[in-house]
Amino acid sequence: MTDQPDGLSVPGGKISLWKYLGIFVGVAVLASLFMAMLESLLDTDVAFVSLLVPLFAVMTAIDVFVKDHLRVPTNDEKWWLIWWSFGVSVAWSLVVLVVLVLMYDDAFLSDMPGILTVALVVGVVLTFLVIWAGYAGWPKRALANRHKYLQRQAAKGR
Repeated sequence: MTDQPDGLSVPGGKISLWKYLGIFVGVAVLASLFMAMLESLLDTDVAFVSLLVPLFAVMTAIDVFVKDHLRVPTNDEKWWLIWWSFGVSVAWSLVVLVVLVLMYDDAFLSDMPGILTVALVVGVVLTFLVIWAGYAGWPKRALANRHKYLQRQAAKGR
């Protein structure tokens, strides 16, 4: 694996994966903000549902990858995307945690530090699993969907 901006070596040349990581980040941030607004408006907890955020971000990034290359990512590309997407997700979670600590004057940290630690560890593990599952399972479905779309477009053009 490599993290160089010029991309990974694949048959047919090198491609840059930074674009797809950027798409992941954009969708994850927007979806997180949407979930926060939803939680605020509905006055409810959407913490568990927020695990869908990285899944939506993975699906969007993979859809664009498949559209651009008409193939699924190689194993090296998948693992590069998995690790960088996970790293970005953890960094974004830390930003959110810092904002919450600043907003609530450490109140929730002092009440239950053990429970918070367990929740953070479980959240990190679940986030990794969701990202891994998305990159492992969605590419083949996205490629099949893309082929069907192209076939429909070709049929319309006849």
